[in-house]
Amino acid sequence: MIAEGIKKGPVYAIPSSFNSAEELDTEQTTKYLAFLQENGAKTIMTTAGTSQFNLLTSEEVRIFNKTCANNFDGVSILGLPPLSEKLLHKEINWVNENIPESSKVCIMLLWPDRYYNDKDIKEFFCEAAHLSKVPVLIHGMFMRNGTGGTYNFSASLVNELAKHENIIGLKEENADLSAAYKFCKEIDSSFVQIVAGGSQKRFTHLYPAGADTFLTGIGNLFPQIDEKFFEELTNNNSEKAFDMLKKFENKFFDVFMKHGWHKSLRSALKSKELCCHYNRKPFPVSGKVEKYEIDYILNLIEKRWNEYE
Repeated sequence: MIAEGIKKGPVYAIPSSFNSAEELDTEQTTKYLAFLQENGAKTIMTTAGTSQFNLLTSEEVRIFNKTCANNFDGVSILGLPPLSEKLLHKEINWVNENIPESSKVCIMLLWPDRYYNDKDIKEFFCEAAHLSKVPVLIHGMFMRNGTGGTYNFSASLVNELAKHENIIGLKEENADLSAAYKFCKEIDSSFVQIVAGGSQKRFTHLYPAGADTFLTGIGNLFPQIDEKFFEELTNNNSEKAFDMLKKFENKFFDVFMKHGWHKSLRSALKSKELCCHYNRKPFPVSGKVEKYEIDYILNLIEKRWNEYE
């Protein structure tokens, strides 16, 4: 049921918010969740990058995840930080005890070390999935290879993980788009594939290969745009979907990627008074020129959307 719920629309990564004292501010998060839900969001995700797990304590990650699960009516994918097996099991037990099984919740897990072999990775995730009372997704981020370079999850490894009844999908992050297409095409068709890094553009490319949905970009500010794009593409109205990509996302990412995605996102969310009113150092604050360009594109996108509708 949760897997099917995730496939019904794009997935929204939730940033952590702080007050002027750089303390976690859950009121801002609750307000942002309401905004997303009112504008059509069906699935949210907390994740190491956007949610800034590296800047949060273990207790803050728990508070943040519980806030999201308790204040969103759709599916909540709760990411957990990269942890040793012992510490990860402790966090899964916390989820088991504090998040009702009746909730539309699943957890997303990261491999915490370098790649040496498939066997250790399979055992790590399968042990965690066996312990968890809620479904599990894999955060398929590339990892450093123990013998040098980097390693991307292989389709054969993911298909082995998919055999576990409690592992239902992954967040795909292959660095090479051609390799990502081959990867998605070879994954078990029942396994949920959330593609990340490129939003509409990436989903357009990987949807024919079996991708089910995508992590939003412009949708974090304008949920209606990504929801409409998803509807058009998955209903075989590719011409309308491509037109939306050209009119909205291309221009949006030109600016946001120029200044850095996470920095631009937080600046834009603050500008629209949705959340992220303050940053926790050492995360940087956007400068005057950056803010001007970000606000300019937000106004342009809003104008185009009003005209488009």
